[in-house]
Amino acid sequence: RGRMQPGEDASARRRKLHMLHGIWWDWSSPRHPGFQPSVRVRPELLADRATVDALVGAAFGQQAEVRLVQALRGEPGVNSLVAERDGEVVGHCMLSPVHAPMRACALAPVAVHPDQQRRGVGGALVEAALKTAWVDHAACFVLGSPRYYGAWFDQAPPRWICPWPAPVDAFQVAFANPRLAAGTRDGPITYPMAFAAV
Repeated sequence: RGRMQPGEDASARRRKLHMLHGIWWDWSSPRHPGFQPSVRVRPELLADRATVDALVGAAFGQQAEVRLVQALRGEPGVNSLVAERDGEVVGHCMLSPVHAPMRACALAPVAVHPDQQRRGVGGALVEAALKTAWVDHAACFVLGSPRYYGAWFDQAPPRWICPWPAPVDAFQVAFANPRLAAGTRDGPITYPMAFAAV
């Protein structure tokens, strides 16, 4: 398992390459100076909130995303996840239900403490978020850099309309089962009202 199979679509191949790179990293990194232990992702607890708010503010350098996180907490269907390293919270992300032509959610915001960026924390959060998303949703949308999120997401077709002005390739989608995408109706993607204030 994990090898490339004939006929696989590009997104499946990218996800497998990302997974295989993670296996290689876990195997090789302990042999190098400065190795950072693996990241554990779990649901956010009440005791994490102040730490998460400070982390999100530091990651984005402003308070708009902090207010978004605070507004989304406790809303129906919202999942809030934190990444831990050595027992310390170093990353955070949220999944929120969206109104769409399919049962879908949105991944936003994704925050990693500035001291922990480029060390696998963001990737661990995205992987865990998608596993959580597939429990109740067929699709997950994200608005962000395709160079980063392209390991898990594909560019969303124009028939699913992004709610904000953004580069075409920045609005992306991942499906639990990519075959479901072809038979899905057209329509806009509507985020929770809390996003309008960001």
